[in-house]
Amino acid sequence: MSHQNNSDMLMFIFIAIAIGIGMLTWKVSDIFNLDWETGCKVVMGLLITVTLAIVSIYTGFFSIAYPILLGLFWFVCWPALDYWATGGTNSFDFLLDRKTPWWAAWYIKAGVLIGLIGIPYLIKKIRSPYY
Repeated sequence: MSHQNNSDMLMFIFIAIAIGIGMLTWKVSDIFNLDWETGCKVVMGLLITVTLAIVSIYTGFFSIAYPILLGLFWFVCWPALDYWATGGTNSFDFLLDRKTPWWAAWYIKAGVLIGLIGIPYLIKKIRSPYY
């Protein structure tokens, strides 16, 4: 009699995926000169963004969702920008009296985010009045 236990195989797959994500995070952190915590935020955010993009492609909503995915991609990069600019602190912390490079300032991040999401929808609205 054979007693197969599928939970052992699922646990093996889960551990293999976790090790793979850990190695990917370590390599991305090393390539982009990020600490482990920032690398985890960026890699997990990118994995979620890519997963949402794949789902939107297969469900046929990519033409509607791509500006939001672009904005999400930009938002995921914010921890890396903060780390490079300020040594790991958040650029939204207004109480710290420190010079932040222009490309890591909160208003630049917010402006680019609004542009990435708003401009494609505006172009689509101008091109098609029935949008």
